[in-house]
Amino acid sequence: APVCDAAARAAAALRPALPSLHECRVTILGDRDWSPRISRLVSGGECLRFGFDAAHFLPTLPETHKCRRVHGHSFRIALASPDASRLAGPLFDIHERLDHRLLNDLPGLENPTSEMLAEWLKNELERRRCVPDEIMVAETCTSCCRLKLS
Repeated sequence: APVCDAAARAAAALRPALPSLHECRVTILGDRDWSPRISRLVSGGECLRFGFDAAHFLPTLPETHKCRRVHGHSFRIALASPDASRLAGPLFDIHERLDHRLLNDLPGLENPTSEMLAEWLKNELERRRCVPDEIMVAETCTSCCRLKLS
């Protein structure tokens, strides 16, 4: 696997403090660039999946709630449609607006819960005249929202 020069330099800088890194090889396993995956559904339609990394905070929660503070997630999005490939173009632009951003800064996402993000995605796709049958937004492996549109 190719070694990332910047990552290797970072690891080298840590070696004096962490001698166990002497034999460490640093490689990049993946990134969050736009790379949608389309798969067939048992129901006969298709599902387009993609991910992005973003920060957010939930301003309507009590001051003491941990999600009131800024934190981030590796969001996973899945959209079901009879022809998911037609969603890829519009979703590229949407991905660029979401990836590595503070979601609260986007109009319509001032309180960016998973439910609000699913609704925001629906509205963005409606403006582009390509609405899926269903949108799933997962913040974590145990927390997701499904918005059925048909």
